[in-house]
Amino acid sequence: MKNNQLSTFTKEPFRVKEITVGASRTINLGNYESMQVQGSCTIEFDDPSQPSLARDQALQEVKTQMNEAYKSIRPKK
Repeated sequence: MKNNQLSTFTKEPFRVKEITVGASRTINLGNYESMQVQGSCTIEFDDPSQPSLARDQALQEVKTQMNEAYKSIRPKK
């Protein structure tokens, strides 16, 4: 979305000020059991021209959360 588009309700320009990234993973624990792990991260930023940088930072944080959660509950082989 371009930063100069107008809101339908307020007729003022949109201004992106935060971005949230989330992910989930279902892990098979065996014996017909599974567990779902979810992670999310919200980043606020002042420069509305840089949402992709904030998204990349949030995505990296979510990946770290998911990897740590998986390592703590992964099934033993």
